Parts: sequence; structure tokens; C-alpha cells
Amino acid sequence: MTDLFIVRAFQSGTSFAPQLWILFSAAGLVTWDAVARRRRDYAWVLLLGAATWTAVELTLHLSAIRVMPVRTLLSASLPLWISIPLQGAAEGGAIAVIGLFFGDRLLVGRTRRKAVIGLIALTSLLVLFAPAQDDVARSITSRRNLFAVPSLLFCGSMAVIDFVFLFRSPPFRARAVAMFCVLLLLGSTWTVAVFVTGCRWIEVAGSLPGTYTRARPALQAFGLSYDVIVEIALAYIPFFAVPAMFGVIQTKRADVLS
Repeated sequence: MTDLFIVRAFQSGTSFAPQLWILFSAAGLVTWDAVARRRRDYAWVLLLGAATWTAVELTLHLSAIRVMPVRTLLSASLPLWISIPLQGAAEGGAIAVIGLFFGDRLLVGRTRRKAVIGLIALTSLLVLFAPAQDDVARSITSRRNLFAVPSLLFCGSMAVIDFVFLFRSPPFRARAVAMFCVLLLLGSTWTVAVFVTGCRWIEVAGSLPGTYTRARPALQAFGLSYDVIVEIALAYIPFFAVPAMFGVIQTKRADVLS
């Protein structure tokens, strides 16, 4: 299999301020749902997602699969022991919570219209705040091998959990599918926006060791689609599936109070 490298090349990609805001937003949704629905579904999703994604990011950094030498917050340099948990909580647990939150509300008639409006607003913000061409740094801020063995093992494990969950837990199926659709929408919107502005793309290994070149259009489409479908939408469902299979998430329907 040809190695494909997903590249992030925008200066703001080194700042962890967006991750902090995403985490705060998700914590607000967890609190809102806990008060309104009297359940802890989203808290479990946030905790499991944060723990899992922190472990993933730690593995990526320590094995040099992800190369991200600059990490800052409010112009201060962040050590790995701070940036990795923050990245794990925001890019893992928090995004999973956002997907489940909107997915649940799309399934309920009385909240569907508000959920659609919220998703339109959120996707608009993703496009609006996507880094512009002028923000592209000369040096790449992050490069990661999509098909490194640890990544393939992780994504394969997540996919197995997904299919087992969907097969063995039909009462939860609608919530999982709705969550998947929301994550697919958000991931696609962001990826297309940053690709169009020239800030994210796919590379292949160059002719010389340690060199890279842009992949041809077909591989660009394949690599970015793989990232959105497999590494985002499918990989985040287990953060809901595992607590549900262990019985700590009791509500099988999106509109039922626990």
C-alpha cells in the first residue's frame, strides 16, 4: 500500500486555542444535556473519547507518526504533557459529544428544526474560520502517515466495535447513525474548506528519502475521504458505543429521560 501523508500547513494550526474553545463548548453541551435530560450520556462520551484520543496522540507523537514541532497557547509554548491531553480531549471526546448532541436532536421532531439551524450555523463557522491562503506558513506545521501500522490497527479496531455495536444493539442504532451523519457533515465541511484554501492536502513519499511530493488528484480525494469517513466519523462512534454496551448509557432513544 502506498503511504499517504496528510499535511496541515497553516500558521494557526500550531495554536491550541481552537481546541480549548471546542472543549469548553462540549463541556457546556454535557452540562446542558445533564440538566435538561437528567442523564450522563455525554459525560461518558467525553471522558472515554478524551482518554482514548490522548493515548492515540501520545502514540503518534512518540512514534514520530505525527510531526508537530510547534505547539502554542496564547503565544506561550506548550510542552507535550499539556498539548497532548488538550488535543485528545478536544479532538476526541469533545467532537464526539458535538456529534452525538446534534444527532440526538435531529432524531426528535420537536428539536429537529433547531438542530438543523445549529448545524447550518456551525458549518458556516467552520468555513468562515478556515485558514485563508495568506495564513499558509512556508513550513508544514503537521505531517502524519495515514497508513502507519498503529493508525491502521486503531482504525480497524474502531470499525470492528462499530459493526459489533450496530449488530448487537439495535435500540441504540438510530442514535449512532445520526451521530455518524453529523460527524461526516462537520468533517467534510472542514476538510473541503481547508483543502480549497490550500492549507491541507495529501502527499506521497518523494524519490529521495525524507522528501515528499503532492499526490495526484485521485489520491488526494481518496486520502482526504479516508480521513473524514474512517478517522473521524467511524472512529468516534465507539466513544458512544462502548459505554452503551457496558450499560452506563441507559437511554436508547434520544428523547427519553434517564
